[in-house]
Amino acid sequence: NTTQAIKFLEDKGFEVVIQDSVYVDTAKMGIVLKQLPESGSTVKVNRVVFLTVNRATLPMVLMPALNGKSFNYALEILKRSHLTLGDTTHKPDFMQGSILEQNFNGNIISAGTKLPWGSKVDLIVGGGLSLQELIVPDLVGMTLGEAKLIIEQNGINLAAVIADGPI
Repeated sequence: NTTQAIKFLEDKGFEVVIQDSVYVDTAKMGIVLKQLPESGSTVKVNRVVFLTVNRATLPMVLMPALNGKSFNYALEILKRSHLTLGDTTHKPDFMQGSILEQNFNGNIISAGTKLPWGSKVDLIVGGGLSLQELIVPDLVGMTLGEAKLIIEQNGINLAAVIADGPI
């Protein structure tokens, strides 16, 4: 533990300087990763001991732009950005296999959003268009908002609204 190490060294008469704070995901947070001079070295009294410590908090990383990228390419970008894949949902779309949307904690996020290192990002992936036949729901008498909700729940995309009167 960094705090314990500093106290121990200061109690022995050393001056302690945190030389660097890095993040290593395979090490415990808030520990000493490296010291200079190294352990076992003989040094004069009142010398400085330099410490490199693992951060006590997760660093923030920028969300990359994944929309329009292929699923496999998006996975590689996530990995290089120190993010992980959460849930994957397929949505009917002509861009089969391409990322349509990126979400974090249930919210759509855009490129450049800061996320904690290692966060899980959910992806909406285009499932392509198939020759599958769908039963058109009865929308007569509904408001536009109600009708939109029903057709979206049935996996149908709203392309145009043709009105005889005010909407």
